[in-house]
Amino acid sequence: MEGVRWLGRHRLLRSLSLISAATSFTQSMTVGVLVLYVLEVLRLPSGAFGLLVLGAGAGAVLGGALTPALTRVVGRGPMLTGGAVLAAVTEGAMGSVRNGFAAAGLFAASAAGVMVWNVLTMSLRQALIPQRMFGRVQGAYRTLVWGGIPLGSLAGGAVAHVFGIPAVFVASGAGLFVLAVVLGVLLHRHRGELTDEALAGEHGRAPV
Repeated sequence: MEGVRWLGRHRLLRSLSLISAATSFTQSMTVGVLVLYVLEVLRLPSGAFGLLVLGAGAGAVLGGALTPALTRVVGRGPMLTGGAVLAAVTEGAMGSVRNGFAAAGLFAASAAGVMVWNVLTMSLRQALIPQRMFGRVQGAYRTLVWGGIPLGSLAGGAVAHVFGIPAVFVASGAGLFVLAVVLGVLLHRHRGELTDEALAGEHGRAPV
């Protein structure tokens, strides 16, 4: 409860946590139908599922590796928003392709965008949350974010049942894009708190 109360009082992290939870829910819509997407939409053999996931892993590694350098060039807020937009657009586009190579490329790009989000939001939490409170606040944050995953998977299954599997990706991408816009507005309003100087002043350290 102490972690929840601290998180509730911090305007930037409170809003970021709610956006993260909604993003987790929306993105997880595709998780439960991904195997069916490979088999029934792309019409690939079952072994191709592993290759698709492997490609996403490569995209995530690349995204994580490039994030620090790109962030120093474009800034923390624009980079975080750009990663969210990349994940949204590519995930939505997966609903309109039927080619395995195109789907793999989009999935890898989506994973790269997700990794940008993960790297930057984690570094922000590390910079803004007092060390003595970090475990408790992080627990509250993860309860929100991880709690959205099974609910999103259930919602994705319902959408697939009514509208078909491709519609899940389109709906997820559209929802993620709306959340990316909301995120961009939030980060623009708090841009003064996202500079290295401001973050270093919080607790004497700035995120990498």
